[in-house]
Amino acid sequence: MTLLVGACSLAFDANRVQCTTDADCVARGADFADSVCVAQLCRVAPCRGADCAGSVDNEPDACVGKSCLDAAPPRDAARPSAVVPPRDAGKASETEADVVVPAVEADAESMSPPVVVDAGMPECVLDSDCTRDARGAFCVDSVCWSAPNVNRCAVDQDCTALGPEYVAGKCVEMVCRPNPRWRCERPPPRGLSESVTLNILVRNSLSLAPITGVSTRVCEKLDLTCAEPIAQVSTNAEGHLVVPVPAGFAGYLQLEDERFLPALYFLPQVLPSNGELQPIPLLGRGVVDGLALSLGATIDKKRGHMMLIAEDCFGEPLAGVTFNSTMSDKTTIQFYVRDLLPSTSVTETGEIGNGGYLNFPAGNAVIGVTMVATKLELTTFSVVVRPGFITVAYVRPDLR
Repeated sequence: MTLLVGACSLAFDANRVQCTTDADCVARGADFADSVCVAQLCRVAPCRGADCAGSVDNEPDACVGKSCLDAAPPRDAARPSAVVPPRDAGKASETEADVVVPAVEADAESMSPPVVVDAGMPECVLDSDCTRDARGAFCVDSVCWSAPNVNRCAVDQDCTALGPEYVAGKCVEMVCRPNPRWRCERPPPRGLSESVTLNILVRNSLSLAPITGVSTRVCEKLDLTCAEPIAQVSTNAEGHLVVPVPAGFAGYLQLEDERFLPALYFLPQVLPSNGELQPIPLLGRGVVDGLALSLGATIDKKRGHMMLIAEDCFGEPLAGVTFNSTMSDKTTIQFYVRDLLPSTSVTETGEIGNGGYLNFPAGNAVIGVTMVATKLELTTFSVVVRPGFITVAYVRPDLR
């Protein structure tokens, strides 16, 4: 594998350490005579920390590329400032390059050095100009500054110790990527003017038959009573809701039909580009009473109910998941579904990933989702609970 750094290329063996001291780099031959050891890699250092000493502003300067730069260069207000981390006096030497790192929340020793390029011309204009080094660098005043080096790796096995979300993860371009089942990939950004046409089947929760003519409001998430819907539609002859929304829309659908318990269907954090979403199950008005009776409870008309379905990032149902909320109380009945039947004695989801609550306090409900076996916290989300309504949500892990 060859790692490109500016106009230079360094041979890098992903399966072993390249250096531990500057002397290890010099010993590799004439091509590495001006190199220093940074993060176990030999990096070219056209100037040295000592070459940059004695600045007129009495601030310690640092070597970036072939130029001595102030340790705290001017910056755009939206960018993190740069600082020189304190170094161990016992380890400092004239052969070490002063490393300038972005001031972000990470230990100084976990930060990567700036990208090295030829002087005499701007190193970058946009953040995208800095991606050639595959370290997530960003552009501050024409200089590429590297992102924190907290998830560095050489092989896939290096990532396992980072936590359960990294089990079966991958080492990609020397950075650990979590298992894509447990941390979902971010979609490409969309323009503000783009839209997605949602297409959702509405069906009977028992017979699974499509339901036509269901009146539906499209509501902003913060419009808790859906007083100002952005659209109003009804299910068509095939039982589908077809409605365009902004690509970045966050909200829910309010469905009402005299034959069924009214429902609030919360849209996922990321809308698929094709608009195809999981079906919305509606419960007959007597079904909830029967559900409560089977669980030894009585419906409180001042409260609402929830049906939650846990999925991985690929839309597959998740067994072995718990839902938890500090907002439930002694009147609330929590259940999980096993063999198509609700149960209060079961403590986690079965193969279809279903669970929920009866008699949940009305308001904004915050729910945590955790994998029991690994203790991995998949996500925390919020939904609206209304008296006499059932809130339906398909829940996926957080974005990576």
